[in-house]
Amino acid sequence: MTVENWVNPFDNPELVAGYETWHETDGRSADIAERRLIRWLLSGLPQAQRLLEIGVGTGHFARWLASEGYHVTGVDLSAPMIAEASRRGGVYLVRADAEALPSLMILSMGCYSLLHLSFCRILNVRCKKQRVSLDTGSS
Repeated sequence: MTVENWVNPFDNPELVAGYETWHETDGRSADIAERRLIRWLLSGLPQAQRLLEIGVGTGHFARWLASEGYHVTGVDLSAPMIAEASRRGGVYLVRADAEALPSLMILSMGCYSLLHLSFCRILNVRCKKQRVSLDTGSS
């Protein structure tokens, strides 16, 4: 498959429509495990106040993190996912390709703790924790 004919699976309206429900039903145990993992990851970043969620989807975790007191910015390439997240409210959203992240962060003019979680299955968890600081050129 080439870039020209690539189709984003997260642009599928049926997937978007069922995304939140999955976390409450079949994906409930995964949701609980992900929240535990996120809490654990954030415990290593006690100063974190601003979070950037790449692949925010419908904003499920971003809204939860905002309710925990974090200032969350969500980024997603999928227009339907961003539209649903926007409809649900609670966080600042940007529709963009994550490859544009450095320029997005410069526009935001701040420091973020970046958490990117990718769950294939509840028992096959891959996670990546990074602390990203933005040098805005000021000292």
